[in-house]
Amino acid sequence: MLEVLLVDDNEDDILLARRAFDRSRLRLVHCARSGPEALAYLRGEGEFRRMPCPALVILDLNMPGLTGLEVLEALKTDETLRAIPVLVFTASNRPEDVEAAYSAGAATFLRKPISLEQFRVTVRELEQYWTAVADVPLNLGRP
Repeated sequence: MLEVLLVDDNEDDILLARRAFDRSRLRLVHCARSGPEALAYLRGEGEFRRMPCPALVILDLNMPGLTGLEVLEALKTDETLRAIPVLVFTASNRPEDVEAAYSAGAATFLRKPISLEQFRVTVRELEQYWTAVADVPLNLGRP
């Protein structure tokens, strides 16, 4: 089972993700609601010390504390975390956000809003790709 960290502060989007992941082999291990919480989780700091390091991150760009782009840049410059694929999932339709996300190391860019059924299809496709096709390193940065 592939473990996923969702980074989003919108409760509706979190609920949508929980429902979509409900029937998946991808497991949502945590929902971080801010940029600093996401980095603390990824680094295994404080209360997240014993939590599993995710093999995949789904990241919103518009986050409190640190933007999703700042989280992505921090993750991709961290030697122990940079191999984790990041899927940007945001309401932004600005071409410069797409370019900035890919330049910072995002694996893909998904746009909101999305229906539950569309998100389930996306999760199934992610599941198929990340569990059957891609070689995702597991337990990065954690003993």
